[in-house]
Amino acid sequence: MEILSPSTRNQDRGTKARRYAELGVRHYWIVDPEKKRIECHRLLDGAFRPLIDVDGDANFEHPDWDGLVIDLAALWR
Repeated sequence: MEILSPSTRNQDRGTKARRYAELGVRHYWIVDPEKKRIECHRLLDGAFRPLIDVDGDANFEHPDWDGLVIDLAALWR
């Protein structure tokens, strides 16, 4: 999981994502506190592919982990 900041935004989406994929990390989450958004990506064929993109104060359940529900409103407080 990477939490974006203005100084690391490009590195988190580019360099780090590619390196994690090379290492076989199966999931990569990007948290953008400014936009109140979470992007969940899954490794597929050596690259991360979008799985879930949620923003605002919604709740979401990750399909790869039964029962994992994240309350974004609580996260942004």
